Amino acid sequence: MKATELLKKDHERVKDLFKEIKSAGNDRKEEILAILTEELRIHSDLEEKIFYPAVKSVDADEIIRFQEAHHDVEEVLVDLEDLTAEDEEFDQRVRELEQEVTEHISEEEGDLFPKVEAELKDRLT
Repeated sequence: MKATELLKKDHERVKDLFKEIKSAGNDRKEEILAILTEELRIHSDLEEKIFYPAVKSVDADEIIRFQEAHHDVEEVLVDLEDLTAEDEEFDQRVRELEQEVTEHISEEEGDLFPKVEAELKDRLT
């Protein structure tokens, strides 16, 4: 399986968790957020420590922009750590997180991954 395909699977898992948290009651939201947080942090680590360095030659400026997006997501995650599902701003911060992550996924899958797949081809497996 290509690295980009594996990352896309991770993206789908994260999208599914966002759907799940939206429909959950307050009693489950924090549990789902904990899973989502772990998934996002693992995914970011994989991209920043393995994938991005391996594909930096394709578009170094874009890689820097994606790393900055990871830091923005991490800031929202840190803010959410101080909230409970009963807090007034919890749902709003989750929506902000979803927006940040969704935009990042869209840009990666729409811009970076096609460039990487075209340039690196069989080296992605």
